[in-house]
Amino acid sequence: MIIKQDFNREILHEINKAHHRGASQEELKKLYIRHNCFEVAEDCQVYRIFELPYQLVDIRDSKFTLVNPVVYKDRYENPLLDREFIDEIGQRLTLNGVVGHYYVSSWTCDEEESPYNWLNYTRGNLGIRLKSTVGKLMDEMMNLRNLFYELSFHAGTVNYYKEEEINAWLSSSHYTDFLDSLGQLSVTSLMALRNDHTDEKEIRFVFSHTPSNTDNHFVNDHVLITDDLCKHPINWQPVIDEIVLDPRISDLQFEETEQQLRNYRISCAIRHSSCR
Repeated sequence: MIIKQDFNREILHEINKAHHRGASQEELKKLYIRHNCFEVAEDCQVYRIFELPYQLVDIRDSKFTLVNPVVYKDRYENPLLDREFIDEIGQRLTLNGVVGHYYVSSWTCDEEESPYNWLNYTRGNLGIRLKSTVGKLMDEMMNLRNLFYELSFHAGTVNYYKEEEINAWLSSSHYTDFLDSLGQLSVTSLMALRNDHTDEKEIRFVFSHTPSNTDNHFVNDHVLITDDLCKHPINWQPVIDEIVLDPRISDLQFEETEQQLRNYRISCAIRHSSCR
């Protein structure tokens, strides 16, 4: 099997005990954060280059943008999407009702900057590089106002495989291999990518959107889905540990952008990239 199916069983035991003794929601949330991290520690530092104009708007509006993997136009980014299985009575089925509502945000654990990445991830725009930790992002995105926060947000280290290995894994799998009460078996399918992308050292965050649940007012009222984009509420102030601005940005633009970020109550260190 490609995907490890050991989902922190010891932590799940702790969660069950905490429920039985009536633990607070905050205590349970801390346990679920640990439980929903796959092969990555909460204190793992993560980095991401965003396109500057769009990320400034997200910081201003307290939004975290994730994308449906279909935007990458690579079927291996969400390998279960449109994958047909045969059920017990011989009928064909897919898991699209589950995996079709996944939205991801790709970060890296690689602290090194490179001129190539500044160009590659900004599509002609200037960029902004954020530094955070897995735990801080998980804490903000697993919002207690979301009735199903423990099912909605996950993080994991991406593992890389040959294309034929992924195909063999999918061909030998039964649809029930990806179903469990907490939805983790299907989420972890997003943590297996082709080894063309090994150099990215990706840490992937996954939000599972449940549009059919009319009782979840937090998601219905505050999570916005537009085409293949998902905008989820987040408080950026406690999440961002450092900001690095694009090496191509002028000194004047740097000063203006820094002031803009301070106006948005961002208090972390802000520096100009040294890749100049």
